[in-house]
Amino acid sequence: MAAQQVPFTIDADFDLGEAAAPWSRAHGADVVVRRGTVPSSLPRPESRGVAWQHAAGRTLILTPCGVRFLVEGGSTMRYALDGGASPADLRLFFLGTALSVLTAQRGLLPLKASAVADGEDVHALIGMPARGKSASAAALAARGYPFFADDLLILDPEGLDTEARCYRCDDLKVWPKALALADCEERGPVRGTSKYRKLYAMPRQRAARVSGRLRTVVYLASFKRGDTSGDRHSTHLERLSGSEKVEAVVRAAIHSRPITIAVVGRLPLFQWVMALSRRMEMLRFTRSEIPTVFGAGVNRIAALLSATESGAVQTCKGAAP
Repeated sequence: MAAQQVPFTIDADFDLGEAAAPWSRAHGADVVVRRGTVPSSLPRPESRGVAWQHAAGRTLILTPCGVRFLVEGGSTMRYALDGGASPADLRLFFLGTALSVLTAQRGLLPLKASAVADGEDVHALIGMPARGKSASAAALAARGYPFFADDLLILDPEGLDTEARCYRCDDLKVWPKALALADCEERGPVRGTSKYRKLYAMPRQRAARVSGRLRTVVYLASFKRGDTSGDRHSTHLERLSGSEKVEAVVRAAIHSRPITIAVVGRLPLFQWVMALSRRMEMLRFTRSEIPTVFGAGVNRIAALLSATESGAVQTCKGAAP
């Protein structure tokens, strides 16, 4: 598969946005997405959660804003808009949960990650919610690492013994208070509601390519509230190995994890994660959540990515540079 090809194409009856343009094809696409009738439940679901159900190759997704998706066999998707759901809501949830389910049905691994590029190499940022993945990726773009992906990073498990080929599909989204910290430009609201204030943003640099080789994963963590073991302005960097890698990926990096497990199966997913953990370098970077030291933390991440490229990463505790 050529480096600039996407693993599948999509014929949708709505605008997927600029970042997803390489995936779009008006005719003869691998996947067809259309507005239509979507049930509120599936008969005899094999697996289910509060907002999803899965049975016999069909996955139903229910979103809080009234968009419903039915993804079938990795080749078709129907959606319905209820309760005042808007085209902006449709795009947001399609390029998140719905696309992650679609990729899983097609035998690909959806990762919950933001990412930056260095040539053909991709460095991903993972972590639990509100750890600054998107803002850090945008800030790294102002430090020489072009922005690559936000929220969803699609990995091809085939050939993980030789490389970890990954793909981007979404635009950058940040909270208003992160615009200045991330050194990026506002492009408009993600959704037309005051209850959800996240903004689309333009980073200083964007990667031109749609795919790359996943080389490094940085697991972003924060000092626990009330931790008095050291200076709250310090950082802690450590290299993860073995079961620590596997645990970090499963805990923080599988997009829509319960649904992905239902679609892929526990054993295949575990095998993919094991193969990925053998292929990549993973570093855990613990930093303070204090906004005034955000930039210093990003500087440290940029330095460790540079060190990773040269093979000179050293684990340590210390003050943020």
